[in-house]
Amino acid sequence: MLESIGIREDQAILIDHAVVQLQSFLQKGSVSLLCRTAGNWKVVLNSAYSVNAPHLGTIMHENSLANEALKTGTPQFAIHFNHTPRKVSLTEPASTGATLAIPLLLHDRRQAVFLVNDENPLLFKESVKHKMTNLIRVIGLKLVAGKDEHRLDQDLFSNDIGALESHLMERILHREIQRSTLLPDLNTWICMFSFEEINSIRTRYGLEVLRNLQRQIMKRTSIETDKFSSMTFFHADYTYFSIIQSATDKGLEHWLKHLDSKHPYQCQDEYEKLRFNHAAIKVDHNFRDATDLVNKIKQALTNVIRQNRSTTTSVR
Repeated sequence: MLESIGIREDQAILIDHAVVQLQSFLQKGSVSLLCRTAGNWKVVLNSAYSVNAPHLGTIMHENSLANEALKTGTPQFAIHFNHTPRKVSLTEPASTGATLAIPLLLHDRRQAVFLVNDENPLLFKESVKHKMTNLIRVIGLKLVAGKDEHRLDQDLFSNDIGALESHLMERILHREIQRSTLLPDLNTWICMFSFEEINSIRTRYGLEVLRNLQRQIMKRTSIETDKFSSMTFFHADYTYFSIIQSATDKGLEHWLKHLDSKHPYQCQDEYEKLRFNHAAIKVDHNFRDATDLVNKIKQALTNVIRQNRSTTTSVR
């Protein structure tokens, strides 16, 4: 099993392999991955065959099994009674069966936590738990070996503005395309967006102010409410992707209200109102793979920008 995971593979592929391997132990359950993004620990990946998994973008609460694993730096196991303890948060589906939370540590820094849940607590024999935890330990060693330089204070899956890396997004989309067949009532969208004032703002502010502006955008677009949850990924300077997930078909509409909010962004002593160009596509089984989906959303945003420029020119 471990031999199938190569040292030189992309770190997102390594993580995805680990999720698939963990799922293979289960009868009826879920595997979820949490990592740090936009100032919170969030669910960023669910295995293709997860049952009753928390939504993507769910924020980890303090009184959860995931947080206990991160605090201690050691695997934590619990059998759920009356839906407690919670795996991630109070917003997740009712917790049943048993869960093993396994932290991923690189140089003693918490980089992620894997939540492995199954409705049958008897599945988690000591030998099985050992195989699961050993799998993640080996993944950690291979991730360290595969990176020539990695600062001890650096997050593996997000950058310095708190945005998740796009290579992870492709693995997430690949799994969500698969999950859309199994869970047709779960609504997932990908949105690509940028703002029109890029050139004017670049010439007026220094690098640190611009970084802080991007951090504000991350916090506003990577959120969880009672209507949706979302997480945001870096594509290029001032251009981003967000994945939005909701139990209702209005989730995207509610998220766009946050994106298009008239509340300005602080840039030093000034406040800037940004106008966003955006395009969104619902994730479903009609796409061949993540590459097909990403190519279509890029083309959709390009068309929106062209149309808006054409409209602006005709008005002038």
